[in-house]
Amino acid sequence: MDENSKLYPDKVKAQCDSAIEVLRKNNEDLITANNKISGFIENDELQSQSFDKLKQQLNDYLTVIDSMISANEADIADYQNLKGSVGVEKLDGTVILKAKKDAEEGREEAEDAAKADRYLSDYYYRFGFSGAELGRIYEEEANGYEEEARICNDIINELQRKIDFYDNLEASTATLFITGHVIRHITEAAVSDIRGAFKVGNYFPNVNAGWRRELEEKESYPRIIKRLQAAGITGSQIRYMAAIDYTLREVEAALDLCKTGEDKEFFRSFLTGTSERYDKAFALSPNKISDEMHVFAAEYANHIFQYDENGEVSQAFADFNDAVWKSTKPVQDKNTGLIPDTCYRDIYMERMYALLDMGVQGLTAEKTAMELPAGECETLDTELEKRISLTNFWAAEIIFKDKLEVWYPDKFDFMRSEQSFRDLQERRDRILKETAASTVENLSLITLGILAPELAVPLSSLYLDMTEKPGSLIRLEHILEIESMTEEIKGYKI
Repeated sequence: MDENSKLYPDKVKAQCDSAIEVLRKNNEDLITANNKISGFIENDELQSQSFDKLKQQLNDYLTVIDSMISANEADIADYQNLKGSVGVEKLDGTVILKAKKDAEEGREEAEDAAKADRYLSDYYYRFGFSGAELGRIYEEEANGYEEEARICNDIINELQRKIDFYDNLEASTATLFITGHVIRHITEAAVSDIRGAFKVGNYFPNVNAGWRRELEEKESYPRIIKRLQAAGITGSQIRYMAAIDYTLREVEAALDLCKTGEDKEFFRSFLTGTSERYDKAFALSPNKISDEMHVFAAEYANHIFQYDENGEVSQAFADFNDAVWKSTKPVQDKNTGLIPDTCYRDIYMERMYALLDMGVQGLTAEKTAMELPAGECETLDTELEKRISLTNFWAAEIIFKDKLEVWYPDKFDFMRSEQSFRDLQERRDRILKETAASTVENLSLITLGILAPELAVPLSSLYLDMTEKPGSLIRLEHILEIESMTEEIKGYKI
């Protein structure tokens, strides 16, 4: 609890009831749509190749509808859980923390006064009859102050009970609404895939699309979420990984790959997508990170390697790349203890390049060996092109890094060449934006880096600017407010 913490149980319960009502109404609409679509599909009088394709597409929409109903049911259960957890007492962090501080100060003053009076009482009692009256007076005062201290202590304990209740509530509700959130995220991918598979009057479904497998396994989500929470992974971290298209099973599998304390620290540093956490990850020695975690880092980079329509790289990937560049601690030889001409970033870059290159070769072999329908082939092509692009990126970074070390042997002192770096950055950014914008327009990333690999990627911002380095439950940020959640639900109607 802090001064911004507030809990108004009546308001929370009212919001929960409103949300549950919306969700149940939404499910009624979805069930009605499900029944109508099912009736259409089961109509044997409609027989033709075109209708068969349409029915196939509608069957996929039924899968989505079923998943949306499941997401709503998961949220209903979580709202009911929240209703039963908030209790009946209003809690205000500002009031409670101030009252506790005042009570602690009062207890301390009373204890000090009691101690002083007790000392004086004992002092006068030692004089016998002549000091007995004063001894008795100070003894009574000491008893009064001790009683005051006990009252203050009772107040402190009661206030601490309220603080503990709020903190426990915040912790126990940290994973509420994650199951529904993850299912909805997958249904977004499903709807996009279904719409994109209908071309030239025909439906070409990707039967191996990841969303199909994930929606089939949605019953396991609560178990996985509880396990991740037990491992110290927060609800916001799970949501972030879902936002960059990690499935719950993939996050769980990555957690299982952690072999050492360094692996766990490395893994956790990627769960928030912040520059500070990336810096911590790549400050770890690459030689103490398992091969499995190097694979995870390479795959993670592939997840956040995104460009917008203007050719601007995602901020997460820019921060990730900067953190790699800043990882300049020299590597020590395990046997001799000597420091070779290698630093952490050399190893991280080379391993990510090698692992991604292996992935490209694997996907290429898979594509060659399989005879895929048009829809599946296009999906595989997109993934392959993205990986080729990212492989080119790391190759370009390695080339650029090696050239820097030749041009400027004192590779840790770039201050003298600031203008040179700015000029180079402008050239590289211009080429990159033109190339990326073109590839986005053509729905292809494969040309990235072909013109000149060392110029086709943005200069790490480390060297670009060297002159500057719901409702009432304010702290329960993971709880959706009813208004925004209602709009989200409406957006999923077909």
